[in-house]
Amino acid sequence: MNLSPLMRQKYKVLLEIARETTKRYQDDQVGRMAAAIAFYAVFSVAPLLVIATAVAGFVFDEQQVMDFVGRYLGHIIGGSTRDFIVELINNWQDEKKGILATLVGLGTLFWGAYRLFMALQDSLNVIWSVRPRRGLSVREWLKLRLAPFLMILLVALLLLLSMMVSIFFSGLQRFFSQTLTIPSGLITLGNIAISVTLLTVLTTAVFRVLPDVELKWRDVFSGAALTSLVFAMGNSLIGFYLGHTSTTSIFGASGSLVALLFWVYFSAQIFFAGAEFTRVNLERSGRMPAPQRHAIRVKRVVNLA
Repeated sequence: MNLSPLMRQKYKVLLEIARETTKRYQDDQVGRMAAAIAFYAVFSVAPLLVIATAVAGFVFDEQQVMDFVGRYLGHIIGGSTRDFIVELINNWQDEKKGILATLVGLGTLFWGAYRLFMALQDSLNVIWSVRPRRGLSVREWLKLRLAPFLMILLVALLLLLSMMVSIFFSGLQRFFSQTLTIPSGLITLGNIAISVTLLTVLTTAVFRVLPDVELKWRDVFSGAALTSLVFAMGNSLIGFYLGHTSTTSIFGASGSLVALLFWVYFSAQIFFAGAEFTRVNLERSGRMPAPQRHAIRVKRVVNLA
């Protein structure tokens, strides 16, 4: 097939971006960063969903919200892992009886959620080759760490909204398949489009807010959109794999925990690969962002081990 010079040039640029993104992905040891995210997510998933369902309970019935969450998780990561997470949520709620249990539960929540988003912020700083400068005042430090803490609620609520939209379209698909002749594929396409849109909003916000660099919304939008699209497709594949294989049974009683770790680890790698692509794409356009006032540029050290 003969390509025009313009198409050949575009193909060459895309190939160079992919090659540089892959190189940075390996040099920054994204696998290790994703493993840290998976570890902290185990401590955070239940309390974060409890907070999200409690907030959503102001608008919807809390039990209905829990049903939405259960059905969505079953679709994404399989029934056994869904039951494991739902049991974690129920246990976390049940343990909130008594002052000591409440304090322990809240302490676990804040520690796990804080460490999760600190690991996320630190990983994005590695990707952008920056770090907070030493000697920050207490006020500066609190202001610096407030953003990732506020992102906790944003992430939880947007993910919950994405779950509800997905379940709504699934019900809509069943309804129209029984009453009207609207193609189910059209409704599925609408579900995917809205889910990817919500994920793009979430990813754009995280890419823009968390790293300690001066980024504009337009700097991160294209990378966030591509990340969300790949994330949606990858989730479908990993959900199919976990739902149709004996992965969880191989590890016995801990199989559901292993499946959860595997899913978060896989998702985190997609997220960080998208951040690497965003940086590479921005550098090629000559718009490398400067560190924020409280941060400094650091020399990138490649670990050859």
